[in-house]
Amino acid sequence: MADSISEQLRQDMQCENLLECFHGLKRLDKECFRVLVETSDPLTVDEIADVVDRERSTAYRSVQRLLQAGLIQKQQVNYEQGGYYHVYSATDPDQIVQSMQRLLNDWYAKMGQLISEFEQKYDESTKTHDEFVEAGDWQSLTSFHSERQTFYRRGSATLSSGGHSRNRYVRDSSWSGVHSLHFHQLHQFITYKAERAGIRVEKVDASHTSQRCSACGSMGTRDGHQFWCSECNCGHHADLNASKNIAQREGEPCTA
Repeated sequence: MADSISEQLRQDMQCENLLECFHGLKRLDKECFRVLVETSDPLTVDEIADVVDRERSTAYRSVQRLLQAGLIQKQQVNYEQGGYYHVYSATDPDQIVQSMQRLLNDWYAKMGQLISEFEQKYDESTKTHDEFVEAGDWQSLTSFHSERQTFYRRGSATLSSGGHSRNRYVRDSSWSGVHSLHFHQLHQFITYKAERAGIRVEKVDASHTSQRCSACGSMGTRDGHQFWCSECNCGHHADLNASKNIAQREGEPCTA
């Protein structure tokens, strides 16, 4: 399999190549995995070795690599007269997909960090002027994507500061890594990272949030980036108006 990303993109890859890409599995490893996927009952190492026509010791090494990668499960079976043996079965596909998605998210975050470091090292004109709040500082988080900008709701619907309850938003218009993501990828990335940190994430329906007045709830007029409500004479940037509406809406939990 190709080592560089550019070579991988030029190749006609199949979904099975993910096992090699993510876990470095060899051809025999993938063959053993296929045997377990296609078999309804758990198999012993000896039975797997017979199917793939290899020595038991060779098949055992492949089984161990699959086990370490989380692609198969091991179960102990006890003899009635004493003693035991192990059988193996394929891990549930949903669990495998989630594991690969987590690895992909970690890899993407790592590559994004390295790209940022590369830019800062070799482009002296690069300057960061927007503050980005680290995920570990968030107590709960709601994200939504509105045209060119990405907003995050920090804390619960309101945060208490100096005795006054107010909403707080963080906008990072210079973080190009976010805008290079597809929204579905961004949603998965935020949910995964927040879940690992014990942060609650809610998905909010953003329909009409930039047309409905966040102050009185009436439908207003949007002209490009500007929003105006004729009912209460309230004017905002359309994305700011949308962010206030988002904060007021009940979300659908994405994490526990």
